[in-house]
Amino acid sequence: MEALASLLAARLAAALPFLDRITGLARLYAFTSEEDGILKLPLPVAFTAEECERDKYYLVPDKSTVGTAFFEDGGTVPFANSQLPPSLGVKVTSLRLLMWVNPDRLDGPLSEPVLLAAVEKALSVNRRYSEGEFVDVLTTYTLLPAETSLYGRYSFANQTLLLLPPYRLMGLDLKVQYQLARICVTTPLPGAKEAAVC
Repeated sequence: MEALASLLAARLAAALPFLDRITGLARLYAFTSEEDGILKLPLPVAFTAEECERDKYYLVPDKSTVGTAFFEDGGTVPFANSQLPPSLGVKVTSLRLLMWVNPDRLDGPLSEPVLLAAVEKALSVNRRYSEGEFVDVLTTYTLLPAETSLYGRYSFANQTLLLLPPYRLMGLDLKVQYQLARICVTTPLPGAKEAAVC
């Protein structure tokens, strides 16, 4: 879900200002390069076709970048214990957060526990909150091994040393439970049944 990933990306950007290339949802972008053949790269879903052509490598780590972060969509399902109809009920969205940090470009050291704690705080992990169109948001996660396989879908995963130490990788499989805000019609029109609209 693009809107949810954008919300989480904005929270990360506010808490981790060193992430100079951060976006919400990313998609797989494939194109043919004369030198390298078919390449598959992550690109922001929000990019227009022109931006895709101009900034193909926007989320690909390079030495001039301090940090990148983006989300991959794992789908949305209704929450199993919800008592409301599916359109109004609690949903659970699966997102994968992929983050890359270049420690040489930081002002000081940044250990994995400190980075993880900052991410947990930014995403309000295990704490409910409401923001924008999302109500009663609850985020949990599973920490993934910091290996090049995190980027395995993309062409550069096995072709660059930038995914190996000293560069820092972080991958989190997020489960985000939430409801969409409801706008309730309290006074029905004459002859119409009372209804709730999302």
